[in-house]
Amino acid sequence: MNPVLLNRAHAAFVGGQYAAALRDADALLAADPRDIQALSIKANAAMRLDDADALLDALQRLHALRPDDAAIRRNLATTLNRRGNRALELFRYADAEAHWRSALRSHPQHREARFNLAGLLRRSQRWAEARGLYESLQAEQHEPEVALRIAECLCAEGFRDEAATLLRSQDFPLSTLNALAEVANRCGAVDVVAAHLQRADTHEARVDAVVAAQLDAVARRSNSDALIDACFDAPNLGARSPELQVALNRALALPHTLSDIGDVDRVRETYTHGLDGLIDEFDEARLRRCEPRIAQVAWSNFLLAYQNRDDLELQSRFGDWLHRATTVLGRELAPQPETRRPGRPRVGLVSANWHLCTVGSYFGRWIEALARLDIDLHVVHLGPREDAGTDDFAARAPHFHRFGPDVDRFIAQTRALDLDLAIFPELGMIQRLFAAAAAGVARAQWMAWGHPVTSGLPTVSHYLSCGEMEPVGAQRFYREQLRLLPGIGTRYTLPVRPDARSRDELGLPSGPLAIVPQSIFKVLPHNDAIYARLLNARGDLRIAFFGADPTEDAARFRQRLRVAVGARAAERLLFLPELSRGGFMETLGACDLMIDTLGWSGGNSALDALRMGLPIVTCAGEFMRGRQCATMLRLLGVEGAQADTADGLAELALQRLGDDGFRQHFRDRVDHGLQDLVDDPACDRALMTHIENALAH
Repeated sequence: MNPVLLNRAHAAFVGGQYAAALRDADALLAADPRDIQALSIKANAAMRLDDADALLDALQRLHALRPDDAAIRRNLATTLNRRGNRALELFRYADAEAHWRSALRSHPQHREARFNLAGLLRRSQRWAEARGLYESLQAEQHEPEVALRIAECLCAEGFRDEAATLLRSQDFPLSTLNALAEVANRCGAVDVVAAHLQRADTHEARVDAVVAAQLDAVARRSNSDALIDACFDAPNLGARSPELQVALNRALALPHTLSDIGDVDRVRETYTHGLDGLIDEFDEARLRRCEPRIAQVAWSNFLLAYQNRDDLELQSRFGDWLHRATTVLGRELAPQPETRRPGRPRVGLVSANWHLCTVGSYFGRWIEALARLDIDLHVVHLGPREDAGTDDFAARAPHFHRFGPDVDRFIAQTRALDLDLAIFPELGMIQRLFAAAAAGVARAQWMAWGHPVTSGLPTVSHYLSCGEMEPVGAQRFYREQLRLLPGIGTRYTLPVRPDARSRDELGLPSGPLAIVPQSIFKVLPHNDAIYARLLNARGDLRIAFFGADPTEDAARFRQRLRVAVGARAAERLLFLPELSRGGFMETLGACDLMIDTLGWSGGNSALDALRMGLPIVTCAGEFMRGRQCATMLRLLGVEGAQADTADGLAELALQRLGDDGFRQHFRDRVDHGLQDLVDDPACDRALMTHIENALAH
């Protein structure tokens, strides 16, 4: 022991010089790793400095020296629990579980670590293990939320009567209404929901809880009609806002994941039947008995477009109904001014995505392009989501309007701008914006391909799309009149390319590694045979997907793929958690091949792969949304990357894995042409010409 250095470390800590105290403690430990006093100073200084690594190191070493010290065990468990929380925030689920289990090994009674671990196990469908932890918590201290989770586990394990009995024995706080509605509907205890919803502090909260249960029922392919009958006066549904959301969910909600190829037909048949019923039940006379709030019908059929079918008829039937509904429900709103104010033509770029996202990346540069026209340009943002990107767009726009999330007020505010033309970069992703477009916010309305499918709305006249990506005769898929743009249709700012990282650094396995970098709802069952063929042909190949998150949708997706490829090949499926943009690009850069998805091709993900020089194989689909990646590769002059059929895509992927000549050709073409592909001034000129021609008429 060095008493001088120890005294100095102690004095530094007492004097609030925690960094100096930590340095001196580490110096003492370098000479004597078992110095209890130095470890104590290190732990306390690290705690003040919020240095999680130093704190954990000190506590683990103290625990090894004094395993029976209750305070050390408790502090170590608390530190490990916090590390688990941080890992969960970063979508590192395995790390989170490991930290929480370590916390409980050091201090089995740590309540928060048990609760957190139980939650992760529950979301991962490890019901029995989760229930054991919840029951241990409940035995020590009764909590309604814990009782609710025990009931959920019981129901999932098949003990529905026991779950219902437990729910009926509890008094749940209002904060648990949504979760209570979901669990009670699963186990048939709708009386519990109805009784508790009578205590909801607002009618909106009551509707939210039932809608949450409905969406849960759709995901599970179960029924929520009994719940609706128990909680609402069905013949008068909609008389109080926002009750029509219940009717829309009952009729039109779609599952995020599909179980097999035939599931597409089954889901669309159910959807068509629901749409028929919605149109018949909520005619104009019935809608006039509903509270006049357009927010009641804020809805879009987002997931319909991901089923690789022609959606024109279904979208148009819904679009006609939604326009009628918004007309009736918006009867108290000020209409679009009949006589336009004098002055230059007024054009609006209207979106809820003027922030850091794919839509913002694709269409943000339209602001500068349109600002060069002899028009009065207004960029309109539907809140509430804002970030640094929003501020950037606002700084670049001649007029930038930040409107709140209330769709009825948004419509009134946007109509007051007296726009001659409103252009929506996307319609279909944001339900409130879709309802606003159905109601109408300008004398003329166009849309672009941010969500690449027809809106089906009678209030949207033109569709701006990428001419190179559209198939021959594409107009037959759109209610709107197509107006085509060259290249990729916009000037896109490429992200900064991160430095390459090794597989070890990224936690990826060695050996041949292909990746399918899409959200799980874009990976239709039509693709599964491709992955089975690849894994069966290459015993050393791994294929990475996203979908590691502990949700039931992700669990169903993982199970579907495991069944499709077979038990032995399933061991070589790799499921990744959600990543930051930088982490996503680093992961792409560490893989050997990107396999594009049938039906919904990579757009932004393909551009990220190109930016990282990752070779891609693709197969152009029937619709524009399935042809984006193939078009980019064709415009770049990449040869040998496109198959004609799904079977051909599997064979092509096998050929290109490890093909150094193809990889070099691919990278040469990308290095030579990517910047010109994404930054073509002809896109701006074509956009400006379309708008000038429209305004001239």
